[in-house]
Amino acid sequence: MTGASDDAEPSDEERRITASATPPVAKRVQSRREFHGDVFIDQYEWLRDKSSPEVLAYLEAENNYADETTGQLEPLRQRISTRSKHAPRKPTCRYRSDAATGGITPAVSKESNTASNAVVR
Repeated sequence: MTGASDDAEPSDEERRITASATPPVAKRVQSRREFHGDVFIDQYEWLRDKSSPEVLAYLEAENNYADETTGQLEPLRQRISTRSKHAPRKPTCRYRSDAATGGITPAVSKESNTASNAVVR
């Protein structure tokens, strides 16, 4: 990255992209649900139906908007993806409950095949 601060002025290209792109606006449909006596009004319940052509069209519009407004970041995405694929994996340490001491002890990590017997309280 270039080290630019978050307060940096947008470039002319960024201004052009932002000015030309209009985000899709999801319609609002009142949907009333009641759970355990509590009433909830969810205006976006209709978006749960992933098989609906209307929902799919809205999601496609959101994806197009995201692509249009962040397309200039694609080279950066590719570099990050390449780096993460080739980065060494750190061993994980998982913990298990130790009923005898009332604490938590590290379990043997499959990656490193070692563990400390220290108890975490």
